[in-house]
Amino acid sequence: MALQLEIKKDVKIKGTVAGFYQSTNSKGITTDFISLMCFSKEFHIPKPYSFKYSSKWKFLEAKVGDKIEFFVSLKRYLDTEVEQSWPFSELNKLAEVELLRPKKVRNLGPQKKKPEIAHKSQLTHLLLIILNIAGEDVQHSDNFEEAYRKRLKFQKQTDWKRYRASIDLIEDTEQAILSAFRYQLGDLNNKNKDFGETYLRLYGVLNAVYLQMNAFKEVANLLNFPDRNQVMPTFESLDIYRLRNIAGAHTTDYMYSDQELSELRSGTRRTTSFRIIQMSIDKTGKRIQALDENGGMLEFNLLNLLHEYEKLATGLLIKLIHHMKKVLLLKKEDRVWVQKRLDELIPVLIDYAKEDMNKNYKSGLRKRISKGIESLKEDFGSETDFKVDE
Repeated sequence: MALQLEIKKDVKIKGTVAGFYQSTNSKGITTDFISLMCFSKEFHIPKPYSFKYSSKWKFLEAKVGDKIEFFVSLKRYLDTEVEQSWPFSELNKLAEVELLRPKKVRNLGPQKKKPEIAHKSQLTHLLLIILNIAGEDVQHSDNFEEAYRKRLKFQKQTDWKRYRASIDLIEDTEQAILSAFRYQLGDLNNKNKDFGETYLRLYGVLNAVYLQMNAFKEVANLLNFPDRNQVMPTFESLDIYRLRNIAGAHTTDYMYSDQELSELRSGTRRTTSFRIIQMSIDKTGKRIQALDENGGMLEFNLLNLLHEYEKLATGLLIKLIHHMKKVLLLKKEDRVWVQKRLDELIPVLIDYAKEDMNKNYKSGLRKRISKGIESLKEDFGSETDFKVDE
């Protein structure tokens, strides 16, 4: 294989300070080095690089995690039998790559980390730790299953499985609910006109919310949560539960409550059927209209209903964690750890309003339309009246 040395000068490199170390040679001379995880827009750098920690580096007062920018000469050996040009990409065909003579070094400051976004699953994991803690507490018991049940204060030996299944269900249904926040009844980027998909998503998210409500009820019962008897009545008072019954469960045999009857016109029958007005439904779920057999019309905004539910459900989840911590965590260090983790997660819980991809699409669409209008004005004159509907 024929090799040819090539040197490229003034290559801009960025690196994150990985650490500092010293090296002593055979003569007993100790040298300080700075180690960097390097990267470049031009090419891939396959390994960390270390440079002598000279006065130019020391002047930066760099710390681990800081970003450093500098210029280097780059050396590589080319296989002359393989055609290569800058930027190179086939590193396996290179015998050696070296970064030489750093110059124009400057410190860009600490590496910015993306702010943590906490999901509800990270909160539900806090409810699961009691299973591991209880197992460790009774692992040497003669009758492990019975000791485990007593440590968890459950009624039956299999209740821990019901507890675990309920928490898994909360996490799984949350994925469906998150998708509903992002795309509601369909992704606006998808140009199909499939009403079947719209109905599938409508039925799906309503059922996901209902399943999650029942999972919360089960966890509250197993933990002997003081307000466990109010969990389902509180959920049932929400409009998302009402829409679930009207559109996804009792569409042909819906029974009005006393309060609903008092709000409707006189003569309305308690038991009724509903038709979902297809013309009113779009992918945003902004206006879901249901017509009952008495001629009464109900209208719902899916995102508003989901926001109301999510606020209540997240609040309940936090209360359940506090109750579990107080009643089932016997060691102070365990209680302190859970509280510390709660304090970290609650301020950075996901903001579902920022997850609306359809909103982002519509905003981008308006910008594209506005640019198109400006272009038309240039072609046909500024006196032409154009308007963008919100």
